[in-house]
Amino acid sequence: MKLCGVTILVVAMALAFSVKAEEPAGTWQLVESKYFRIYYQDAPDLVRLTYRLTRGKHKESAQRIKKSRTVPPEELKIYDELYEDTMRLLGMRSSERLAIRIYPDYEALAREYERLARKKDPVLAFYNQRNDSICVDASATRSVIGHEMAHALTDKLFMPDPPLEVQELLAGYVQTRI
Repeated sequence: MKLCGVTILVVAMALAFSVKAEEPAGTWQLVESKYFRIYYQDAPDLVRLTYRLTRGKHKESAQRIKKSRTVPPEELKIYDELYEDTMRLLGMRSSERLAIRIYPDYEALAREYERLARKKDPVLAFYNQRNDSICVDASATRSVIGHEMAHALTDKLFMPDPPLEVQELLAGYVQTRI
């Protein structure tokens, strides 16, 4: 009987470590904002996405980012503003910190989705509930990221999760209004 208990412990430990093993391959760099831990592999990916988000809202900031090819910490506020807009649209609040993972291109994002979901579906972005991360590629738009932020927000605030149709309705609402 003790052997069975040890076997169960080993299996439980293996499952615990498999969650850590879920991390995508590659070297990730990290920057942080009020609501997010933003992970990226190459600085140009962070620059490209931040520039895309900033250019419609803060033209001077966008020009600084484009010219310097860097993202100063104060420019990360664009991600927080987008999340605050999402919360305002849904009438919900959360101060929990989430992760954003920026993949260099659509193919890398699709490979990660396929690895996690164990199926091949076309995705523009996705929310990974297992590690509270919004996964996007560097060419994502405000509306796509807002859609995924809505998924993250509903995941944090509803227990149990609402039906998928309701989640998509809320996320779609944000996507069309951001």
